[in-house]
This record gives sequence, C-alpha cells and structure tokens, in this order.
Amino acid sequence: MVRMIFHILVCAVAVTASVFSEEKQNVSDGLQDLKGLYNKKVKESIQSLQTNFIKNLDDLEKRLAAQRKLEMALVVREERVRISIDPLSESDRDVVSQSPELKRLMEIYERHRESRIRPVRLIYLTALKRLESKLIGERELTEALKIRKEIKGVEAENNIEPRAQFSGERPQGDVALIKKGAKASCEETPELMIDGLVDNVNQYGKGKIPATFTITLDQVYALSDIRLRLYDFDTRHYTYKLETSVTGKRWELLADHSRKPSRGLVKHRFPTKDVKYIRIHGLGNNTNDYFHIIEVIAR
Repeated sequence: MVRMIFHILVCAVAVTASVFSEEKQNVSDGLQDLKGLYNKKVKESIQSLQTNFIKNLDDLEKRLAAQRKLEMALVVREERVRISIDPLSESDRDVVSQSPELKRLMEIYERHRESRIRPVRLIYLTALKRLESKLIGERELTEALKIRKEIKGVEAENNIEPRAQFSGERPQGDVALIKKGAKASCEETPELMIDGLVDNVNQYGKGKIPATFTITLDQVYALSDIRLRLYDFDTRHYTYKLETSVTGKRWELLADHSRKPSRGLVKHRFPTKDVKYIRIHGLGNNTNDYFHIIEVIAR
C-alpha cells in the first residue's frame, strides 16, 4: 500500500513539474492537485478505522441510552456525527471527558489514526521536496518558495507531539473543597483554606514563615487553573512558591513568587496537567512573620 502511494505521488510530481516547466502554469494549481491526491490517500488509509470507530460510538450511544444516561449519549452522538463528516477533525477534550468510555475510545482512535497517516504524510513530504528541488534547479524560485511554504506546514504537522494523555478527570468546578473530599494541612486551621468561603477574610489557614501549606485532592485531576486567595484586609503582601505533584513525592514548581509580592486573589493558569497534591511555601509577609491563605481553588 505504502509503495503504491509513493509511486502515485512521485508520478504526480513528475507530471506537475513538467507542466510548470513547459507551460509556466500557476504553481498553486499544480500544488492543489498534488495536495488533493495526498488528502485522498490519507482518507483511504483511515477509512476502515473510521468505520469501526463509528460503529463503536454507535454501540456506546445505545448502551448509555439504555442506562438512561441521556446527556452522555447525546455527547457520544455528537462525536459520531463529527467523525462521520470529517474523520480528521479534532475533538473537544472538555466535551469528550464527560464520558470516560468515550474518552478511552477517542484516545485509541486518534493514536491509530496518526499511525496510519504518518507514513502517507512522509511520502507527501518526499514528493514536495523533489518538486522543490526540481524547481530550484530550473531557477523557478518564486514557485519553489510556494512549495517550501507547504513543506514547512506539513513538517510542522508531522512534528506535533501526540495529544497529552491525562490519567486524571477534568474537574467540574473547584475540586479543592472539603465537601469534595479534599484535605488540607498547615500549622493552624487548615480546613479553612478549602471551605469554599473565598470572600471571608477572617477565616484562613495560617503558618509561621517559612510555612508550608498542602492540599490533597480526593483523586488525580487534569487541572489548568489554581488560585490562591491571600489575606488582603490591609495593604500587606506576600511572597511564596507554588508546587504540584501527582504522587506527593516528586514535586514540580508551578509558580515562583519569591520575588513577586502578591496579595488578594492570585490566579495561576497553565497547560493542563495531572495534579493530586498542591503545596504552597509561604516565604514572606511585609507586615509580620505569618503567612495567611483564605482559600485555595483548583480547577
């Protein structure tokens, strides 16, 4: 199959380059023909995979409907329609994560889809580079630049890292809450950091500097937003470092505010990552020797 695709694309390059040389045809037309052939071969390479995936989605939708999980069934139906229309389109991770079964099926489909497309994409790149070389040799530099632009686009697509896989669930709102099973530790009144009372400045977790505050979530979550509400009833400000961990043994620095005085609600947004433990190292307070956290919010 791969050899056949390679032969077709190479022949297409030879014909296209000949047309460019003899008739000075607009290179965009010839490139569009070559790209059309590539897209056709891509779709052919994943056709059976797409068919099986749609069947699996249909089966999942029926199971969910039978269990009266109608909202999840509708999410699965939406994905089935999307894949039926465009098998190369990317799913909305926030939508997919609503159903663990759908998330697993989608991850398997995308992984297998990429493994089938990559060889075809590499052949397409080879064909483009041969065409570029031929145009350069014939001093058709303007046309060669158009091919080079396409090459760079395809190379960027080929070098995209696989979508990060998260073991944790997407949070539905703040998960750093006692009522959601989170636990907190610090020197004094740790439970007040996760009681959900963000605006109550008179209730906070407290520790003598250097102080350590730790929040343990009830499970691993795929987080992208952690916020700290620091005491701000007066003009004081704090310095600190924020870390996260999945195991509680190996920690990753998320934010370093050791030289960035902060107060009030401080927002930390970051690329989605798995988190179970959140740790704040309270380093400084320009008013006294204590660090105060009114609330920790994790989403």
